[in-house]
Amino acid sequence: MKLRRHSCGRQHGQNMESSRLLLRYKNDLRMAGRQFQSIIDNVSEGIAVVDRVGRLVVCNRRFRAIYRLSSSQTQPGRLAADILGHRLAQGSFPAMPASEYLARAMASGGDGKPADFIDELSDGRTILLHYEQLPDGRIIATHQDISDQRRTEANSAFNAHHDALTGLPNRALFLDRLNKALDLAARGKACAVLCLDLDGVKEINDQLGHKIGDKFLQEASKRLVSCVRKIDTVARLGGDGFAILQLATERPDDAAFLATRIVDAFKETFVIGTHEVEIGISAGVALAPGDGRSAAMMLKDADVALYLAKTEGSGMVRFFEPETDARIHGRRVLAEDLREALAKGQFRLYYQPQVNLAEGQVSGFEALLRWQHPSRGLLAPAEFITLAEETGMIVEIGAWVLRAACVEAALWPGNVKVAVNLSAVQFSHGNLLESVTEALYASGLPANRLELEITESVLLLDSAATHDVMNRLRGLGISVALDDFGAGFSSLNYLLNFPFDKLKIDRAFVRDLHNKVNAMSIIHAVLALSKSLCMKTTAEGVETIEQLDMLREENCMEVQGYLLSHPRPASEVAGLIETLNTRYRELSAADRDTGTVF
Repeated sequence: MKLRRHSCGRQHGQNMESSRLLLRYKNDLRMAGRQFQSIIDNVSEGIAVVDRVGRLVVCNRRFRAIYRLSSSQTQPGRLAADILGHRLAQGSFPAMPASEYLARAMASGGDGKPADFIDELSDGRTILLHYEQLPDGRIIATHQDISDQRRTEANSAFNAHHDALTGLPNRALFLDRLNKALDLAARGKACAVLCLDLDGVKEINDQLGHKIGDKFLQEASKRLVSCVRKIDTVARLGGDGFAILQLATERPDDAAFLATRIVDAFKETFVIGTHEVEIGISAGVALAPGDGRSAAMMLKDADVALYLAKTEGSGMVRFFEPETDARIHGRRVLAEDLREALAKGQFRLYYQPQVNLAEGQVSGFEALLRWQHPSRGLLAPAEFITLAEETGMIVEIGAWVLRAACVEAALWPGNVKVAVNLSAVQFSHGNLLESVTEALYASGLPANRLELEITESVLLLDSAATHDVMNRLRGLGISVALDDFGAGFSSLNYLLNFPFDKLKIDRAFVRDLHNKVNAMSIIHAVLALSKSLCMKTTAEGVETIEQLDMLREENCMEVQGYLLSHPRPASEVAGLIETLNTRYRELSAADRDTGTVF
């Protein structure tokens, strides 16, 4: 009996120990479970584990947050299908049947290889999913919300292909779409490219500020878009330049109609805040496949047509013509040569004398620029000055002319002056005062021996600034002449508002002295006007003895023209002064009869 009681007691003790061990094991499991849950709850990605029959084993806090699920909806043991139902009700589900989604999840990773998917949810978010199957058949899925990343990537891609100010496609995207359109054009589906240029954006920026200028460009972009179809592309190529790709053009008239519609649309006033802006637009058109078979060629051809349109005025539309392309190409080649001409010392100054009729003496020379082109020979200003002004190179060239003319004039005898022509571009973009003072200082030429000739185009600039510059030039002792007087429209008004020392009578009036009575009347009036305003006068273009005599009878002060001399290089000036002074005094009847020139 004693032995039996001892055995039961020992068995009871063993059972108690087993219970304590089991309880301790369960506590350890619960502790491990809580630790595991704590760990996965602090992971930035959503985590969910389902068993092989599709029941939830565990999920973390981030998983519930991504899909807006509550703790009760994600209790372990819940069917994955029920959880998907809750997601569907929340709108956090991709555009696919729940059964298909569940089948995809349960099948993923079944071959032992991880699987990745990207789901676009109905609420606009993007989720990256990664599935892996565990050795015991359970499936673990990670869910990462990459919406911000995708938006950033989309914004970066958009910005890389769109203009930041207007939101329109940029040059890169335009060329990409044009290349695709040209592939279709090669198979018979024609297209057109329109290059557009807004006339006067610089003036808006200068007068109203760049903020208003930017708003105008945005409004102009909207107006352009309203003129085209959805299949067409409007792009901003930069600055005030735009382009349109017009698809499926069955005939050239389609592009002409679109261009005309755009020009008409821009006739309507723009209202930018409190400002009303009126601005025109010019268009150049190229057609594919006829005008070009590459995007670069099509854009170039449309740009050539645009150049032609702009030369004819605002609101013009022109189609590409091969002849125009050849002419534009020639200008571009000449512009490239012009950029190198100054550095290579290719410019020359020639001088044409001006004779004082009362004294019978050479009073000055007009400096005339020539370009010794390496292949085209000696070029007159008419062949390159406009190009120099358009490219802005006239500022640097003009400064060189001032320096060279002053240096050479400083070697002439007596008080013989040198007259230098100025461009409006030098007034508006160059530091004219500094260029003039540097030229005088470097040469040692007295300021009263320098005369600056300007045309009415200079006076069309800001009148206050122009007036100030002219006054400061005259303050240095320099004289200012108004060239080609009578050829413009507002000369009398200019005489009242700007300080001039001399008027140069346009050669057109001198040429017509023999044939038109009105020409003599105009010259008579100009001479009387200049005398009353205490201004000197020089008649240009004197080519005959008869013209010279008529001008002398009218008391014209100075004459200039081929009768006296063609423009000569600086090396001949000294001898020319002596010859002209002598020959003018010795004019004879024989000279008059034979038309002998000086």
